[in-house]
Amino acid sequence: ELAQGGTLFFDEIGDMPLELQPKLLRVLQEKNLFRVGGLKKIDIDVRVICASNRDLDKLVKNGEFRQDLFYRMNVGRIYLPPLRERKEEIKPLAQMYLDQYARQKKLRFKSISSEALSILEGHSWPGNIRELKNTIERVVLLHDEDEIKPGHLDFLLPGKRQSSIAIPAVAGQALSILFPPDGVKLDDV
Repeated sequence: ELAQGGTLFFDEIGDMPLELQPKLLRVLQEKNLFRVGGLKKIDIDVRVICASNRDLDKLVKNGEFRQDLFYRMNVGRIYLPPLRERKEEIKPLAQMYLDQYARQKKLRFKSISSEALSILEGHSWPGNIRELKNTIERVVLLHDEDEIKPGHLDFLLPGKRQSSIAIPAVAGQALSILFPPDGVKLDDV
């Protein structure tokens, strides 16, 4: 209802529970809806765009996605290959995110070394652009140098734990983190 006259985007439509799919199909076919608990029919005029990283054709064949809903939504299809198949886009995207995060955090980062770029281009990127964006943000949050170096991307290499962050410390000394006296905004963290 809030998208009236505009566009409604369903991300990961392939994950929609099977029991909800008939309700969406009815709305798309009838071009109206009822509010939850409501009795008044509300006509809608919206463009619907759906995205999925799952193979909807396969889901339909396996009975995990309604065929009639699939055909109703499949008016125009755009296939966007995963990032691992578009290696030439990794460098400009990574640089764009690096510039953005360095500017936001007021840090020195300006470039990506050729060795670090090789690591980025060699990664399979199962999380696609979201994973690349989060990777660059992670590097910027943990370091402040002029250039992303291979050591900043160790967590992408095979055998490294994705969730661990190595913080160098001197044996026998406690790790201290100093915050400014006026505190730190949660958004900045």
